[in-house]
Amino acid sequence: MSRKPLLQFQPLTVTEVTNTSITITWERWAGCKSNPDPVTYKVGLAEPSNKGLRVRVLKSAKEFYTYTYTGLTPQTVYFLCVDAFDESGPVCHYPVVNGFKPVRTTGDMEAPVVADKTLTVSRYTGDSISIRWNPATDNKTAAKDILYQAWICEGNNKKESWKLDYEAKGATSHTFKGLKTNTPYGIFVVAKDEAGNSLRYPSDFDFLVQITKATSDTQAPTVENRTLTVVEATAERISFRWNPATDNETDAKDICYQVYFKQDTPEESWHLAKEAKNITSFTINGLKNRTRYAFFVKAFDESGNVLRYPADDGCMTTVTDWAQSTLLLQKNGSIYCDGVYGSLSTGNLNEDLGPKLNRNYFDLSFDFYPLVTDSLQYDNLIALDTSKRVLGLIFKNGVLHATVNNGYLRPISLGIRVVPKKWQHIRLIYDNGILKVNDAPVLKIGKLDDRGNNILTSVNFSNAHAFKGHIRDLVVKTR
Repeated sequence: MSRKPLLQFQPLTVTEVTNTSITITWERWAGCKSNPDPVTYKVGLAEPSNKGLRVRVLKSAKEFYTYTYTGLTPQTVYFLCVDAFDESGPVCHYPVVNGFKPVRTTGDMEAPVVADKTLTVSRYTGDSISIRWNPATDNKTAAKDILYQAWICEGNNKKESWKLDYEAKGATSHTFKGLKTNTPYGIFVVAKDEAGNSLRYPSDFDFLVQITKATSDTQAPTVENRTLTVVEATAERISFRWNPATDNETDAKDICYQVYFKQDTPEESWHLAKEAKNITSFTINGLKNRTRYAFFVKAFDESGNVLRYPADDGCMTTVTDWAQSTLLLQKNGSIYCDGVYGSLSTGNLNEDLGPKLNRNYFDLSFDFYPLVTDSLQYDNLIALDTSKRVLGLIFKNGVLHATVNNGYLRPISLGIRVVPKKWQHIRLIYDNGILKVNDAPVLKIGKLDDRGNNILTSVNFSNAHAFKGHIRDLVVKTR
């Protein structure tokens, strides 16, 4: 006859407490040695009765180790427990102390607040309405963690069915899409803190009624130059500007702009950073240091027609850097290099960085699109100084090499193979004798020559071995 095991005890952990909920977790019974876990766990809630505390089982199942009690009363003590059972009966009780875990729900009964609960229509078309609102604040929940819900119903009728169309933390705008033309809609927004207290826009009882617009305007805004220009890139922010658009029907002051950004990796998604009328610049804050970001801007007229900067299918990219660096050059767009040496050539890169360049430290980054990489030996990609070749990058049989202090015949292999007719990125950092290019091993190359000029060029020497292709998003920083 098998002997029933002694009842064991294990801890019960409370992971989250709000006004009306408590979340608990526990570990699998330590006495269980088989997989899958055959033990049944029963979650209980102890409630007062004329005989003391009565345990009500809320869930009984195998292989689960977390549970959230919901529908609780604020500022109330609850007694929680979990029991583990095998075929022989109870084998483990959670928690250890007195058989129950007393937990009090939070006392946060204060809803988020905002000075102006107005909903503003920033754009409306035949099938969409865009709104924005002021961000709320809360006594306990951080602004970024306040949850916003955008609701809509068709018709100016409170008895119509309301639909939750959008839900996100920290949001301040939303666009309702797929609506009926020339139709009134009721709209309101709810802000909720982490305890579930709520604030309603435009007020706690009224709601905004907006009618979609019937329009035959299909002409998008236009602008002569759709370039985005970066005016500053520091350790945690990027500031840029663009030219204002014009439209055939919408006044320039009423054209709405949307600013989007993301880390420049395929797995990252786009974030809407700003939506406002009549703006031509923006600063994106809170970015990661030494990280490449992509961004673009959309301009909308009042009929919803859209113009995109810098192109209908493109974006601008740049790299953040540490705050003590000084931006010497930020050249957007593409520079075509003709591959022919010549001091007066206008078809090549020829940027004078001036006396502010510190040859003990500088950071250089750009994208390049080589048309030729293998056919010629020592094709110059980029070099500092037009005659001394203080520091340069050259192609040798399609592999990138560095040259230092006129070391044209003594190139140092970086082990980076360059692919022709494809955009590639270069990040070069020179720091007091140490050279780092992309992910290549760090090279000790010594002090750079202090003679010559500080011109950044795609040509060097009179041997016609110059870069042929495109260079874009050229950034140079120093200290």
